[in-house]
Amino acid sequence: MMGLIGMGNNPMVGATVAVAVAVEEAMRAKKVVITKPDLK
Repeated sequence: MMGLIGMGNNPMVGATVAVAVAVEEAMRAKKVVITKPDLK
């Protein structure tokens, strides 16, 4: 959402934010997957 809003004002900033959010979400997903076996 923030990325889409940023794209209207400044394409470069919007794209950078969108990529950063995507990377952060991917990192969180990996951490969750890695954490599940530890809980077991």
